[in-house]
Amino acid sequence: KLSEFAKGLRESGVVPEHRLPPVFKRCSVLLDPGHERTARDLYWRVVARDGDRVATEDDLKTLLQASALNPFVAEPHILRAQILLQMGRWADAERAARDGLAILADWATQWDKRMP
Repeated sequence: KLSEFAKGLRESGVVPEHRLPPVFKRCSVLLDPGHERTARDLYWRVVARDGDRVATEDDLKTLLQASALNPFVAEPHILRAQILLQMGRWADAERAARDGLAILADWATQWDKRMP
């Protein structure tokens, strides 16, 4: 719904293009609601896993899939960075953290409101 509003804002011409917010590729992309739901469910599958279980490559793949379906939220990238750090994959963790941080900077808020 928010991507629809953003795209409508762009198409209305009320806001000059250079002043459009950076979200949804400067208000030019409509996010498929099905993709949004599936991405949320994939993210939640990893977040809600048993806390005693060690994260796996499958968790990383699940988070990558979530990010592919909804590239406009930071949390799958941030969680992926945390898992990669635990695995000692420093360069991959840095890339995931940078991706997440860039999205957080665009939105100036988190998507997962449970996060501080």
